Amino acid sequence: MIYPKLMTVAFKLASSTNAGHTKWQETEVDGMYQTSFARSSIRIATRRSKIDELSNEYFIEVLNADGDVVAELGDEDPSDIDERGRLYTALKETFEVAQRHASGADDILDDIIEEIDREGLPF
Repeated sequence: MIYPKLMTVAFKLASSTNAGHTKWQETEVDGMYQTSFARSSIRIATRRSKIDELSNEYFIEVLNADGDVVAELGDEDPSDIDERGRLYTALKETFEVAQRHASGADDILDDIIEEIDREGLPF
């Protein structure tokens, strides 16, 4: 059974990330991103699916202040298919935004848009 608060955290994190309120950084693990809170952190990444070996599963890890993983939730964990689909969408979108944010792509694109608006296209 999934800890209900962990599902709440996943959906609130997705909403906050999509609204631009949650900032993500790269970690020492390639393809894993982290956001920090006062006494904890959350990491998001992908791993090989347990259900379909050709797919990936999106998952989050909750870390305490010492860096220990205290909870984990993957998009394949819910037994209810509708809940699994909602969680997949939320974690996938969160991962994609985290990846863009950590790479600096969003900032670069914002700079380009601002420059085009100010000066027009360079060609």
